[in-house]
Amino acid sequence: MQHWYAGLSLRTKVTGITVAITVLSLTAVASIGIFQIGREIAAEQHRTADSVALGVARASELAMTVRDTRELSRLANSFLRDDNVLFVAMYADGAKPLAMAVRDATSWEQFAHGGVDKNRGVVGTHSVEGFAQGDEFSGEADPDLSADTPSATKPAAARSQVLGSVVVCISTLPTMQAEQHQIRLTVAATAVAAAVGAAILFLTLRSWMRRLQLLVDASQSISRGDFSVSINDPHDDEIGRLSQSFDGMRLAVGDRDSQLRQFADTLQEQVKQRTSELEKALAAAEEANRAKSLFLANMSHELRTPLNGVIGMVDLLLAAQPNAQQRRYCEVAKSSARSLLELINDILDFSKIEAGKLELDSTDFDLHEVIENVTQVLGEVAERKGIELICGVGEAVPRTVLGDPTRLRQVVLNLVTNAIKFTDTGEVVVHVDVEEQTDTHSLVKVSVKDSGIGIPKERVARLFKSFSQVDASTTRKFGGTGLGLAISHRIVEMMGGQIGVESEEGKGSTFWIKVRFEKRTVPAPAKREIGVDPRGLRALVVDDNSTNREILQAQLASWHLQTDIAAGAKEALEMLEAAAARQVPYRFAILDMRMPKTDGMELATQIKSNPLTQDVILISLSSIGDPMTIEQMSRRGFAACLTKPALPSQLYDAIVDSLAAQEQPQGQSAPAAKNQEPVASVRLDGVRILLAEDNAVNRFVASELLASTGCVCTIVVNGREALESALRETHDVILMDCQMPELDGFEAARGIREAEAKAGGGQHRPIIALTANAIKGDRELCLAAGMDDYVTKPIDPIELLSAIRRQLPTNRPAAVESSSAPSSSTDAAEAPATNYQGIAPVDLNTLQQRCMGNRKLASKALKIFESSLTKDVSALHESMSKGDAKAVAASAHKLKGSAANVSAEQVRSVAAELEKLARADALSQAGNSLDQLDREVRRFQEFLSTALTNLVPSQEQPAASNIVRGQT
Repeated sequence: MQHWYAGLSLRTKVTGITVAITVLSLTAVASIGIFQIGREIAAEQHRTADSVALGVARASELAMTVRDTRELSRLANSFLRDDNVLFVAMYADGAKPLAMAVRDATSWEQFAHGGVDKNRGVVGTHSVEGFAQGDEFSGEADPDLSADTPSATKPAAARSQVLGSVVVCISTLPTMQAEQHQIRLTVAATAVAAAVGAAILFLTLRSWMRRLQLLVDASQSISRGDFSVSINDPHDDEIGRLSQSFDGMRLAVGDRDSQLRQFADTLQEQVKQRTSELEKALAAAEEANRAKSLFLANMSHELRTPLNGVIGMVDLLLAAQPNAQQRRYCEVAKSSARSLLELINDILDFSKIEAGKLELDSTDFDLHEVIENVTQVLGEVAERKGIELICGVGEAVPRTVLGDPTRLRQVVLNLVTNAIKFTDTGEVVVHVDVEEQTDTHSLVKVSVKDSGIGIPKERVARLFKSFSQVDASTTRKFGGTGLGLAISHRIVEMMGGQIGVESEEGKGSTFWIKVRFEKRTVPAPAKREIGVDPRGLRALVVDDNSTNREILQAQLASWHLQTDIAAGAKEALEMLEAAAARQVPYRFAILDMRMPKTDGMELATQIKSNPLTQDVILISLSSIGDPMTIEQMSRRGFAACLTKPALPSQLYDAIVDSLAAQEQPQGQSAPAAKNQEPVASVRLDGVRILLAEDNAVNRFVASELLASTGCVCTIVVNGREALESALRETHDVILMDCQMPELDGFEAARGIREAEAKAGGGQHRPIIALTANAIKGDRELCLAAGMDDYVTKPIDPIELLSAIRRQLPTNRPAAVESSSAPSSSTDAAEAPATNYQGIAPVDLNTLQQRCMGNRKLASKALKIFESSLTKDVSALHESMSKGDAKAVAASAHKLKGSAANVSAEQVRSVAAELEKLARADALSQAGNSLDQLDREVRRFQEFLSTALTNLVPSQEQPAASNIVRGQT
């Protein structure tokens, strides 16, 4: 409605409003007049009815006195000669009339039932009064029948009593007709008046509107740039003065418009000139930016390559067993080179962020593993400074989430590294918990708390600025560029999270990040059968560090163990003895090796020498540089030995493994693996297999497995040889490694399928992929390349043989299961015994199962792995020294596969981490992982002799002879 009204012209609005007001006013006046006429007519009708009733009453006084009904009826009928009288009724004392005359029966009927309709008639009443006996008329003239009061007819002294009453009803039709006529006249007069007024108003407004329209037309012409239109209104009223003022304004605006046009032309020329200059400047800036990017890329290569070369050569010098002084010099040189390399990497990362070139990945990853890996990598660094590095992950923290694990690791690694750097004594605590969560997302908070130097409140704000530290003295004392926190701040912001700090000078700091992750549901990995349940058992944590005690207690409680804590050896002994005396002994005791007064080693001796406590299972928490060997600690009674920081997964495995070992009866061997009997019973005699595998360990394990089932194997070491052999010879099944030199498995498979398509004839060679990437989408990649199936590494015998049998014709006689097939040697049913406590570098039980229970085969696989290990690690170091991320990823992938096949889980885990960092082009973060790999390799080499001793078979097995080596 408002929009419609706004669209009307001013003329229409003024005319409409004025006409409406005039019509409303006239209508109101007419309505009041009509109402007043109606009132007067109604009053006149009542007066007429009462006057007629008075006349009837006067005429009937004598007849009423003597109750002469005949006379009364005659009188009543005589009044009906007036057409307006509808009925006349005379009453005495009662309700029944003495006489009546009725013209309109309906009116009389209405009166009898309560009242006459006002549109039909009006009722008038009057009483009949008579003289008392002896009274006479006074001789006055005839009374006035139109008088309203009795005094007009009789003297006051002559009126003495009421003889009856008269009721008369007269018709309202004549008066209503008169009233309607009057209303019609009033309405007609009002309409005429309104029409005359509207005509006068229209004529007046038309003149005004015509003059206003001239103003409107002139303003529109001016808006189009035409200033020549003049109004020239001769009137001296308001509109005329407005027109004169408008003309003056028109002339002034025209002059200014002319000036503006001239200025616009000049400005346009200047803008064109400036635009040309800006375009040239922008082109120069873009060229400078490209030069900067090229410079950074060249600097990255030119600076990192010699530095990595220095680090690589120092590693070679250290491997050459230098004397103590030479080793110290080498370590200082390596540390300095690493510091410079980290500095360069920080600057390059910051440059990427500033240029907007840093992109976040989005993949499923294990959040617990990322946090634990950081603390594990930095554990040795903290140990060298004498600092406790403690890690705690809340029970509600989701394990698998969607995000960028590499950049999250970079941020947490930076925070923990800073905490260790600025802490001289005390502890650094890494804690992960959930702030809030829904069914699909979790807000995860990672906090790093230290007991270091702290930060003044007035200097906290500058922490996350580029090239900024607390002050210049901090830079000189601790080193660094001040870029680490700035980079972390930008990365966390890109993740949609927050980063902050709470600090008090002299008491330490707590840095924290909050990031919202999408929770992912992935199939849980198959758990090994442990045969024991630690829930409900009692455990005692002995540690002089209160934070470590609290975190370990919370971790054990989350696994439903009844956990108590003790701050020292004396308190622990008292609690152990008291519990044994109450017949509720502790099943486990977790001992810190470095405690004041009485250390963990001495406490363990006291526990094992006491008959009340000697059955308690002891687990040690020692430092990486602890001088005691695993064998020495085992002789002191420890069932498992962990290094700090103890990760939750390692602690749980140590608990269940030590519990299973204690509950197993002495001399009883571990149960044979469930999959040994089916492997031994499968025969694939005469099946021709082409095995394409570049990894020596993988080739050996797979070829021996296939040979034991009667297969005839042809072995090649790269994709090109696989393609040539597949097209040259006939094979029943092709086993194709996906990652090989010269030509990878995908390209080789596509080449085979293309050759089959060209040859025609419908020939199809079954191809089974061997891949270490058991992730979603990997099967689709294999099938897209033309492969028929795939098996993940490390190779599971049952899975591999089942995949082969699926590709063979169902009527092939060679693929049979035979209960009389030759079984493995007698040692196949026995798990290798070892005195190694804690988490061994190699899981011998799993390795023996993977080798079908054949200890000789497992022993030979370990030897082959050890012979290639040094070469593979050297190649990895060399690729790192060159800064070649692709080569590092390839070397780490190869090492990961070899380690997985011999169940060297620690080496495999670190190699997998290195591969992940290299594929993310994050070699700047790989230094600590590379050091950890070196440590795990040394542990493996130290453990090898023990493993080989325990894997000596009880009897010799005949060597397989049906292996054909491919042409190289």
